[in-house]
Amino acid sequence: MPAKIYIASPLSAPTQEERLQNMLYARRVQCQIEKLGYKAVATQAWLPTILDDSIAEERELALRIGQRVLKTCDALVVAGEKVSRGMLAEIATAKALGIPVYFYTAETRAHFSNLFKKEVVEKIKRQ
Repeated sequence: MPAKIYIASPLSAPTQEERLQNMLYARRVQCQIEKLGYKAVATQAWLPTILDDSIAEERELALRIGQRVLKTCDALVVAGEKVSRGMLAEIATAKALGIPVYFYTAETRAHFSNLFKKEVVEKIKRQ
């Protein structure tokens, strides 16, 4: 079974259009990770279609869902150059649970698959 990767990327933004762009970015990263042969999960790419990030209660629910999904994953990938408060919480959760954290930026994208295979896939095989 392929490793399951949780993708953390920003969602919140001042405008609805910027939030939509952030959702689409998360979907692109999800597809890129899946093309490498992994199962990728990006809750912020899909949850905003049913939960409104601008409503505090719905945002909190989405963040809780993301945290629960993260706990089922083999690794956390921080996508992009900006790290939001929600992403900081996801990183903290991953570190507390011993889930490895990787950064997926324009500079690391080309080498991500090799780095990930070397560190995470070997760890999963040992379990």
